[in-house]
Amino acid sequence: MLRRSPDKSLTLFQIADDWSREIQPARSLDELLNELVAAWWRGELEATGGPTRLKLLRALFKNGQAEIPFWVKGAEPPQTSWELPDGGLEVLLFPVLPIPSSDPEAWADEECKAAYRAIAEHWRDSCFDLISPLVTGGIFLFEPSFAQWIADCGHTSPEFWRRPQSNLLSSPPPPVPAPAVPAGLLQPQKIPSRQRGPTPEKFLRVKAAMFEEAKSGKMKIHELVSLTEDALSAQYRVSRDTIRKARNAVLSEFVED
Repeated sequence: MLRRSPDKSLTLFQIADDWSREIQPARSLDELLNELVAAWWRGELEATGGPTRLKLLRALFKNGQAEIPFWVKGAEPPQTSWELPDGGLEVLLFPVLPIPSSDPEAWADEECKAAYRAIAEHWRDSCFDLISPLVTGGIFLFEPSFAQWIADCGHTSPEFWRRPQSNLLSSPPPPVPAPAVPAGLLQPQKIPSRQRGPTPEKFLRVKAAMFEEAKSGKMKIHELVSLTEDALSAQYRVSRDTIRKARNAVLSEFVED
């Protein structure tokens, strides 16, 4: 496995993907990703980029109340079970998230720790699909934060994110001289440029169109989250990579609002 530079930050998804290839006993990418996400919500992992827990909780409150029961401390707790006509009992499986008040802009991070713990415990529930792409693909860590958490949890330290062994060679090898070429045969070589990722024009066009559809209600936020990259790629006629970046950018703007 190629080692990643410890000076490069990785998303939670990238960490789980690399880690799943070497951990013993074997565990799936999804298992490790859920463990990392839960640890981040509990405050055990220090992120270097991406939305904060508070911003994501505010986004859930503004856009996810149809599925998630929120409970303002001091008020009557929300109903979580209902008796059915046949004598049975219907129970709400989604967690109740305690919040300081009904005004999300007045919340402080310290006041929301109980909600963070509830999200960490129930992260696998589908009610969090709204913010899942922003967490798994938008939260970045540096190696020291991950290494400290690994040590605290008692996991074996993985190999994919270690510092390169710079002392294996005391000095760089001497350069190998290029073979001599007669002057008459020398011709200028045009090196083709390589372009990675979506072109700015396509990315900006798709992001603007996607944001306008979400803002106008033509496409609901939960639909934007649940649609596959293949479906969106066919709809906007761009690559999956462009779709992934545009969707994350649009969702991030809705979190900021």
